[in-house]
Amino acid sequence: IPNLCLQQARLMSVSVDAAAKFLDANHWLPSQVGEAREAGWFKPGSYQLRPFFLHQLAAAKENGWDELQRSYGSPQAFLVSRFVAREATLVSRMVKISFEDAERALWEFYGTVVQDMSIHEVDAVDEGFLALACEAAFEGFVDSDDLSKLAHRAGSFGLLESNGSGKMRKFPHSEIQNQFLAKITIDGLSSSAAVTSYLRRATVSAGLAEAFADRFNALPSHDAISVRGQLNAYLTKDMVGERLAANSGSLLLATLGRIDLAKLELRDVPINEARLFGKLESANLIGVSFALLDARGANCKAVNFDNCTTNVLLVNEETVFGTSIPTIFGSLQIDSEGQVAINRDPVQRNIWIKEHSDIGRITNADYELPLMIYFDRLCRKFGRQHQIRANAEDDAYYMIENEYWKEIRKILGPRIQEVVRDTSGPRDFFYRMVKPEAFFVRGSTDDETGKIVDAVVVRARELARN
Repeated sequence: IPNLCLQQARLMSVSVDAAAKFLDANHWLPSQVGEAREAGWFKPGSYQLRPFFLHQLAAAKENGWDELQRSYGSPQAFLVSRFVAREATLVSRMVKISFEDAERALWEFYGTVVQDMSIHEVDAVDEGFLALACEAAFEGFVDSDDLSKLAHRAGSFGLLESNGSGKMRKFPHSEIQNQFLAKITIDGLSSSAAVTSYLRRATVSAGLAEAFADRFNALPSHDAISVRGQLNAYLTKDMVGERLAANSGSLLLATLGRIDLAKLELRDVPINEARLFGKLESANLIGVSFALLDARGANCKAVNFDNCTTNVLLVNEETVFGTSIPTIFGSLQIDSEGQVAINRDPVQRNIWIKEHSDIGRITNADYELPLMIYFDRLCRKFGRQHQIRANAEDDAYYMIENEYWKEIRKILGPRIQEVVRDTSGPRDFFYRMVKPEAFFVRGSTDDETGKIVDAVVVRARELARN
């Protein structure tokens, strides 16, 4: 283009279909692309649809979706880690600093920025503060000349965008901001006065709790025990007018995704926002009150809610409870593909609770039996990817290699279908489950589905006794 003077350019997000085609072209399995779409990754306008993030996802295809979650806690944490690594490479080329030190300093820099934003409840900071945060993070890693150079460039670091008002900078998405805040919170729980100050003054949001769970689930066991222990200690250090206990309680609930920790017990803690998701481990909540309890996608069967209350309970079709549920003082909000229906009618709320809980039915102990755990995971896997190929090339093949597959297949009978596809080579066998979503909830199912669940419970108890 003749006489073009370009000072700044920005690559915008691609469409959802274009993202799926790109990953497919980069040898992602259809099941992996399907799981990403089911998880809501490719929503229009999402930051995951930006070119850099899509390239990073494409490069991670060898390990697969499950490996991303095991190594980083979530694909969101993976993407942020990759971006910081890229920025560290650029910094190490610009000034005299090792990649490792640059990466460490950048994590501290971003963490300081998001911590200040959260304490002051703002979504942008000015370039002057960014320069100070940069100097604090890189001091000791570089000489004074390089430190001045980095501080001058701080407003141009990656992941910081102009908010359209001069020299103010913001993060492109709250999920990215929460990933940094979660990391600095975990790293500084036992040593950082700034983190303690943040927990005393700010409010832990449901989004931060979810990002905290991502980071927490990826910790080594001894570190996870230490983090939970520190949060438990904070419960007794609250002073009048502070939020330390409430915030610590919210973060403690975000630790329920691990099986290697002792049973959690919370008593008489008022919590502003809490986020529960995935299959939760055993916990005893006594007299806990919530302003908002977000339980979308959560399996709360192992959690005992004793005299607990919530003003708002946010759920979706996958949300299930055990033999107890918090008393709802305000509204039950049901999320269906992004559309939230607000229900304040006690009669309708009770119908939903009956359909999505085991009150008076199966006990929490039943859902901890190995066969029941496998059955729940198998149904959700079929619900996400429709079918499982009887071949090791399918990343869900391990589910039908499991020792419990024969037990469940026998009980399900015609609800498991075997499909044969003729190809030019060897024939491919696929397994499909008829209406797997019917097993996600208890009480709203048809008689056939109810009888199948009862049969699985009976067999699970028999195997546990043997």
